[in-house]
Amino acid sequence: MPCKDDFSGAEIFRSSGRNATIATIDVFSRFWGITYLNNIMESLSNRVTSVTPSLTLSVTNQAKALRAAGEEIYGLAGGEPDCDTPDFIKQAAYTALAEGKTKYTPAAGIPELREALSTKLKTQNNVDYDPSQICVTSGAKQACYNAIIAVIEEGD
Repeated sequence: MPCKDDFSGAEIFRSSGRNATIATIDVFSRFWGITYLNNIMESLSNRVTSVTPSLTLSVTNQAKALRAAGEEIYGLAGGEPDCDTPDFIKQAAYTALAEGKTKYTPAAGIPELREALSTKLKTQNNVDYDPSQICVTSGAKQACYNAIIAVIEEGD
């Protein structure tokens, strides 16, 4: 599989217009193994062709470039940790894989995690939430999206 730096073809995809040639985004076909898509003309929706790069990733990349140039930069745009994963978390991941825990989890999060978060909130933050009131997300953007969608209607 390619590393994240191999996705430079995404910019070609974004800017190539309504009648993009899938061959121009060969990085996607290499990543997904979809070689049969090469050289096929694909009519892409306006929704797809109007996608712009993430502002968060743009700011993060600028911070990385400045840091590489010797500037003292503290990047706060992305939620990417700047430290290694602690060993106990790595071990838990290895154990989960060895136990075959490789399927999707419940949408609101694994019950044991929600219970642990409830306990943490009670003991460390002095707030009482039942595990059924806790929803685990894949990041802050997802949490904000979920919260907004929960309280607004179409057209608001």
